[in-house]
Formats: sequence, structure tokens, C-alpha cells
Amino acid sequence: NELKNSINKVNDRLVSLPAVSVSSDNTTSEDTQVPETPTQNAETTYYTAYSDYIKKNYQLAIEGFKQFLKLFPQNNLADNSLYWIGECYYSQKKYQEAVATFTQLINNYADGDKIPDAILKKGYALIEMGKQSDGVDVLKELISRFPLSEEASLAQQKIKDVTD
Repeated sequence: NELKNSINKVNDRLVSLPAVSVSSDNTTSEDTQVPETPTQNAETTYYTAYSDYIKKNYQLAIEGFKQFLKLFPQNNLADNSLYWIGECYYSQKKYQEAVATFTQLINNYADGDKIPDAILKKGYALIEMGKQSDGVDVLKELISRFPLSEEASLAQQKIKDVTD
């Protein structure tokens, strides 16, 4: 819900921005150019990519999130961008790429808020790839590291489903 509010705020801001005219040589005219702050630009880049994810335009979303990571590697949404890239791959059943992306997130953003989600989805992806014991091990790691998280209870359920 908080994410939806953020998206709506960004959309409202985008709608309220004056149009920038572009001349035939692709340069913006000086009098109508709207200077963007790096924060707005980062938010716009992120939420455009997230919007593509929501619309199931996964390849476009991956490109958008990768662009975000390239332009704003230190931004506090960088770990989220990596997470959503992994989700895009997972949704496309590209489990190998999903595992690699979630692993990168886990290794590079150890304190990030998406770590439990990334570990959970990494475990799911490994199970989908037929690597059941590896997947279960990853899910058990999640349960031991984040025992009270919602992801831990989802992991316990998945372990029960695949081991029964």
C-alpha cells in the first residue's frame, strides 16, 4: 500500500510537470526545460520500471531496473531494483538468472530490507530447477536467520510441501 502511494505521488508529479519541447535537432529548448533533481530522476526511473513489472512487461522492467542500478548504485532503492530483476526472471521461469540475481542481492546488500524475500525466492527458484535439497537448505537458512518473518513461515510451508 505504501508502495502504491509512492507510485501515485510520482505519477501525480509527472502529470504536473510542464511539457518539454524538442526541436528537430533533438536538443531541448532552453525556456521550457524542466531541471530534474537526481532524487526525482531516481524515483522516476525506479517507478517506471516497477510499473512495467506490475504490467508484466518483464523484459522492459529488467532493462529499467538495470538502468536504475547503473545510474544510481548508491540509492536506497538499489537493493529493491535487484530484487525486482530477480522477480522478473522468476516470473519468466528463468530460474537460473533469478538465482544468480537473488544471490547477488544477498551478497551485495546484506543489510537490505529485501534479504528475506530474496532468500525465499532463491529457495523457490532452486526447487523449480529440480534442485530440491539445495532449495530446502536455502529455505532453512532463511528460517534460522529471520525466524519471525512472514517469509520464514512461507519457507516452512514450502519445505513441508516438497518433503511430503
